[in-house]
Amino acid sequence: DMPIHNFMGGRWAEKAERISGQTMFKKYGKHERSCLSCPSNCTLVVDIPGTAVGHAPEYETIGAFGSMCENDSLEIIGQCNELCNDYGLDTISAGNTIAFAMEAFEKGLLTEADLGGIRLSWGNGEAMLALLHKIGRREGIGDILADGTRPAAERLGKDFGDMVVEVKGVEIPMHDPRAYWSNAVNYAVANRGACHMEGVTFTVESGLPFPDLGYTAPMDPYITDGKAQLAVKMHDLMVIYDGLGICKFYIVVSYGPTILAEWLNYCTGWKVTPEGLMRTAERIFNVKRLVNVARGLSRKDDTLPKRLLSVPQRDDIGPVDPQGMERMLTEYYRIRGWDEKGTPTRERLKALRLA
Repeated sequence: DMPIHNFMGGRWAEKAERISGQTMFKKYGKHERSCLSCPSNCTLVVDIPGTAVGHAPEYETIGAFGSMCENDSLEIIGQCNELCNDYGLDTISAGNTIAFAMEAFEKGLLTEADLGGIRLSWGNGEAMLALLHKIGRREGIGDILADGTRPAAERLGKDFGDMVVEVKGVEIPMHDPRAYWSNAVNYAVANRGACHMEGVTFTVESGLPFPDLGYTAPMDPYITDGKAQLAVKMHDLMVIYDGLGICKFYIVVSYGPTILAEWLNYCTGWKVTPEGLMRTAERIFNVKRLVNVARGLSRKDDTLPKRLLSVPQRDDIGPVDPQGMERMLTEYYRIRGWDEKGTPTRERLKALRLA
């Protein structure tokens, strides 16, 4: 589900092997390590040329500075990762923004002069590094790009709008919703915008079991049936993870509300049930939604960018069906007890003891 060429699709399998986790471990891996007091060795320490020895680039970073920009150099990806750490930039948004600028350069909407002498062709790693420095320092075109793709497109003009791939101002992560339609409704409705960690629905769709939520087998990724219900359940489950301060990588061992309630009760002496925990999560999710509604967000904002609803991911995977997207959204609202505009109804808020 790794996106390519600013979500314009195509095949990139051979080059993808050059930047895979296995290749990185073989070429530059030192050893695995854990975060403090964590039993999971899910972090790889690497020694990539041009960077300090340390934490390996994550999957999202590899996708953002790799396939999205058609760059097959692990060395460039490692340096981009380090620059983002130094400048305090999010790698997903930074990689998306560079891919956006690359497409604009390819189409002649941005010139070398506009970019301060940078020839921003696809796969040009040195150009990527140069542009990252400009973004980090807000120099020249970097001052426009530093706020992300939506504000940049608004400042640069209407011709740039169709190249923006975001929801509510947050750039789409490296899990393409055209590959897993549950991600389409997850991204569209997630309170903070397009964030895979708000729902991680694609993990369940691909077969990760959560028996206490009713999921024990993979789901067909290209149909709408059941996807809204999955998004609701996983949105609420991730609220529990956030509220307890638990790393979401624990989803890989299918930690659902049952074991989380057991942990909480063991630590606090409470007597919380899994159902009660999910009910609390539902209340929190609705409060967040009310904050967004108060700021003017509604159904018009709960959607995907045009590109993902019209352009195939590749030859054998089409776009998300627009009508299917609307059906999933309508079903999501119905399950939540929201009206047709996406506003929680007073009846639902009373049932949740929020009104």
